[in-house]
Amino acid sequence: MKLLAILSAVLGLTLASPVKRDPDTISVTGKAITAALNELDVAIVALTAENVATQLDQMDTLSQAVVAALESGATKVAASPKTELSGALALAEGSQALTGAANKTLSDLLLKKDVIVASGRVDEVLAQLDAQQAGTTKYVEAIIGNLPSIASQFAGRAVGAITSLFDKAAAQFGTDAPAAAAGA
Repeated sequence: MKLLAILSAVLGLTLASPVKRDPDTISVTGKAITAALNELDVAIVALTAENVATQLDQMDTLSQAVVAALESGATKVAASPKTELSGALALAEGSQALTGAANKTLSDLLLKKDVIVASGRVDEVLAQLDAQQAGTTKYVEAIIGNLPSIASQFAGRAVGAITSLFDKAAAQFGTDAPAAAAGA
């Protein structure tokens, strides 16, 4: 939810700017991130009290794949050539797909909160959220890093918004971590 809402806003900024990053690179990396998020979401949806150990292990692996896609995307976008505004217009559709995948993944994760808390593995989920936050920040900064100075002013705001969203998700789990430990 937070991840894609911010990415969507940043890609929207990119579209409004007179100087753009190579839309093919941004689209390709966005699709890779979306695919990784969709795979993670499948594992989250499949999580039950009966398969919690196996699914949380799989979720950890898939979360690492999301982070790898974000970091790879950041590297590729940062190295890509600039393009004109007309080429950047193609980013809107990919941005919507990425935003949708992120929103669904986070929503589904929060629906599984009770199972995760009961497993006693909240710290692992929090670590995954932290790693995804760092990867998202790198990706967003790569996209907006080559924008004109007026647009780059929004970079700090976007990164701050990302941090806030990840903090809110972490808080959803963090508030129950002591209760889960006490009940164990």
